[in-house]
Amino acid sequence: MYGNTGEIMLEIKRYDSAKFYFSRCLQYSAFIDDVETQLQALSFLIKADSLTGNFRETTGFYNRYIVLQDSVFDRKQRNHARATELQYENEKKRTLIDIQNFEIKSKTRSGNLLILLLIATTATIILLVRIYWLGKKNYMKDKQLLENKILVSQLQLDQLKKDEEINRLSIEKFQAELHIKEKELISIALGIEQKNELLDLISKRIKESYNKGIDLASLNQIVVSIKSQLTESEDADLFNQRFTSLHEDFFTKLQDAHPELSKTELKFCAYLRIQLSGNQIASIMNVTTEAIRKTRYRIRKKMDLPRDASLESYVMKF
Repeated sequence: MYGNTGEIMLEIKRYDSAKFYFSRCLQYSAFIDDVETQLQALSFLIKADSLTGNFRETTGFYNRYIVLQDSVFDRKQRNHARATELQYENEKKRTLIDIQNFEIKSKTRSGNLLILLLIATTATIILLVRIYWLGKKNYMKDKQLLENKILVSQLQLDQLKKDEEINRLSIEKFQAELHIKEKELISIALGIEQKNELLDLISKRIKESYNKGIDLASLNQIVVSIKSQLTESEDADLFNQRFTSLHEDFFTKLQDAHPELSKTELKFCAYLRIQLSGNQIASIMNVTTEAIRKTRYRIRKKMDLPRDASLESYVMKF
């Protein structure tokens, strides 16, 4: 502790305090006969005196430092000589013991060598026989395992082929059912188209007969009644039901992707989904082809489709 404190004081150039702590360190290390610590303390005291110009005390510390070094050297020499003597005695005793052991081993080696040779030969034969037996056993076990793996693989392959065939038949059945439902849906849409065409034709003929003297009020009632049937009919409800069952999430996905689409525009997209032509859609919705063109333009704009993108191909993704 005194030595460390003295070093700190020496670093901050408080030389008097440093000499005080180094003197205490020298005093206590001399008391416990710690020569190494005394040498360190003396070297720091010499350094402190040299820095302060106190060469008189430096000489005394230096002489004491030389004496301690000589005593340390003498002590090391004495210890080294003593250690050498002890080592020599130990080596001498160890040599005598080794000679005695060698003589004992030489007497018993001849008899034991024959016994060891016989035991080693017997053990080698037993080991070779056991290795052969274990090798054959493992070979048979590996062979059986390999045959079992091949059998399992063959069964898995057969099962995979059966599953593949079942999946293929299931897909074909589903595609056939889907094709039938698509045909039914198109048939319903075409039926609505034909009905609307018929009602539109009747409406036109009634208007033409207006010039022949038919009562105007009665005629208008007939026309209004026919017009109301052009879009609101049981066939239209049936179309919606069949389309929803066939394409369950179509309206939901399309509306999530483009929430700005109106109900009429969603139904227009449904007609495109079943690949109806523009004229067929115009007849079903009881509008002109120009109205169909404008509707397509509005839908493309709301969907932000590029000019070269097909509206029908885009709708088919939903």
